Amino acid sequence: MKKIFHQLTATIMSMAIVLTLGSSFIRADGLSVERNEDQITLSGSGTYTLEEDLTIPIVINGIDDNDGLTNVTINLNGHSITTDAYYGITGGAYVTVMGPGSVYVNNGDAIRGMDVTVIGGEYTATGFNEFENFDSVTIDATGEVNISGGAVLTGPYTVFTIDEITVTDDCTLNGWIIYYNWETEELNYVSSISEVVHSSFEENYDEATTTDATATADTTTTTAATIETVAAVDSEQANAFVERLYDTALDRTGDATGVEYWVNALVNGEKTGSEVAYGFLFSNEFIINHGSSYEEYVKTLYEAILGREADADGLAYWVDALNNGMTTEEAFDGFVASAEFADLCASYGITA
Repeated sequence: MKKIFHQLTATIMSMAIVLTLGSSFIRADGLSVERNEDQITLSGSGTYTLEEDLTIPIVINGIDDNDGLTNVTINLNGHSITTDAYYGITGGAYVTVMGPGSVYVNNGDAIRGMDVTVIGGEYTATGFNEFENFDSVTIDATGEVNISGGAVLTGPYTVFTIDEITVTDDCTLNGWIIYYNWETEELNYVSSISEVVHSSFEENYDEATTTDATATADTTTTTAATIETVAAVDSEQANAFVERLYDTALDRTGDATGVEYWVNALVNGEKTGSEVAYGFLFSNEFIINHGSSYEEYVKTLYEAILGREADADGLAYWVDALNNGMTTEEAFDGFVASAEFADLCASYGITA
């Protein structure tokens, strides 16, 4: 069963962040501080207090001179970080950002790291993060996320993590919460923190894979036992197959980079039709924009996988099954195992 997590860049994979908002610039007790026109870089462990509003991001080096994790407190002190960079605060290990204050990022993520704790303040992420090829995320983490102190988070996604999420009742999250449930092996998207099933970081993390319809860096892990020999695929037919998935699953025209990636995967025999379809229907873009209900999900399966509209009986059957414990992956498997999907793939000269 495939597992999904949002892949952070290698430079922040081993980092931790703890937040409490405030604002202002200048004091840096125990820290090495470098500032240029693009960013402020913090090294070592200590406290950093802003004494002015910032229009550049803060980057925290997560490893100290002894190869240990740094411990940094950022006191925003009532000021703000407002930037068009890909992030407002990123990196570091064991970082506390103390409020009140705010972080506003246009077309980027407000906070990125591993463990992230927010205490108070307002955090906003807007638009599309081109660096990640993904809608902006207020807190983008691979570890634990802790939110308290009346913090307000706003964005297309407010939280993305594959570990535990803790939010106190006085906080407000205006946007989707995305987390990976290790028990069901699914990427979950919810609009209320009460719906989040806390799940711990497990050893099988290394087996997880990321799927995004537009990001060429994302990969799907395949073992030697699952690789099959496939016949040569015509690039024009592969292109048509991919374009119809962009249309039926994502409701848009394919971008050049994404189309090229998926077409090459089909032509080179790296992926089957069902694996490409999985990439679209379990992509972050589909989940956030088109996965608002089981009914919508099933209708998309009919259109994208079977090439037709859902009949009333079939729609009722699958929606009822999903409401009573069937996972979205199990429903997907049922559709791609059908003769209709095999015939559809054959019409494009590819293997289902």
